[in-house]
Amino acid sequence: MGCFVPSAKKPSRAGRGIPGLVQKLSRQGVRIGLLGWLSLTMVCAAVYIIGERDHDCCGDGCPVCHQLEIAQRLIEAFGQFCAALLLAAFLAGLLGRIRSLSLCRGAPATLVALKIKCNC
Repeated sequence: MGCFVPSAKKPSRAGRGIPGLVQKLSRQGVRIGLLGWLSLTMVCAAVYIIGERDHDCCGDGCPVCHQLEIAQRLIEAFGQFCAALLLAAFLAGLLGRIRSLSLCRGAPATLVALKIKCNC
């Protein structure tokens, strides 16, 4: 006749409903809050640098120059952090693409077997 293929398990309902929604919204709210705080910090640092670029410097040990240096380092570190995140995201996407291609390599001849193996 044919072979029996068991049906796929139904997805669990854990994390659904009101508690799951609240948990998802709170995680999203934390992400948005952190992004907003980081953006506000970068804008404030840039505004401070622009506002104090022509200050009356008192020489070595000038507190304004020290603060300007800290703000510049903060902006540079943020740029390096963003570059590292973009590189990591690119490499993760590339690795995922390579893994998905390697799973489908040497696939069985029938379309059904290919669909089951790759599950694309």
